[in-house]
Amino acid sequence: MSYDSWSTNIYNTIVREAALRKQLRNTDKTISTDQQNISFYQYQNSNLGFAIQYPSNWEKFDDTNGVDFLSPLENNQDRYREGVSVKSFKHLGYSLEQYVEALVNDLRQKTQLYGTYANHSKLAGHPAIEYHCMFYSNNISCEMKTLFSIINKKIYLVEYHAYDYARFLPIADRIITTFQIYP
Repeated sequence: MSYDSWSTNIYNTIVREAALRKQLRNTDKTISTDQQNISFYQYQNSNLGFAIQYPSNWEKFDDTNGVDFLSPLENNQDRYREGVSVKSFKHLGYSLEQYVEALVNDLRQKTQLYGTYANHSKLAGHPAIEYHCMFYSNNISCEMKTLFSIINKKIYLVEYHAYDYARFLPIADRIITTFQIYP
């Protein structure tokens, strides 16, 4: 996979997830949530080499490069399903900074970004870059943070997408802290 197709793949994943959340908002998946009293399930993907926990009332969607977890709708007025995604790709030899730059450049070509910044961070104890942005895609305002880390010759992305970012951030952070790598 080339550098350009890698970033396009990430962008397409984000757009697909946003569209899926928009599509699913009209289903009868309306569930009242109390974020403090949610039990968690363990998800493990031995092919991609990671495990993570997610709330028992969230839906799981597997794909070739990882998994997406979507929150339930809280009531009939709720218009968006917040989510956490984990993706893994073959490391192409670029630095973390180059991967972040590729994704940002691809996003900028396809949508208007604002409120962007990046910080050095950790993911499962490994060096990472945390990238944050807000953007519009398919008439959906989305806020996103993505942690990028290179571990065992793979690039891992753990992404939190939300319409109500601040409200779901504690549960997203709780999910992200459970992320583990398996050799």
